[in-house]
Amino acid sequence: MHSPVEQFTIKTLLHLELLGYDVSFSNSALFMILAVLVSVAYLTFAMRNRDMVPGRLQASEEITFHF
Repeated sequence: MHSPVEQFTIKTLLHLELLGYDVSFSNSALFMILAVLVSVAYLTFAMRNRDMVPGRLQASEEITFHF
């Protein structure tokens, strides 16, 4: 039987050691990088046509940015 908390287990994807410190790349770091990339892509895509009167996409981006 699987534990419901098992999905939150941090697993090492790439083991790295730098000057005696463990700086391994884990699934947690992967999802943090993916979240940043998706956010940057959305903000960049939404602001490609900057207008004085914003459309729906630009307005949603501005609300997100101000939040």
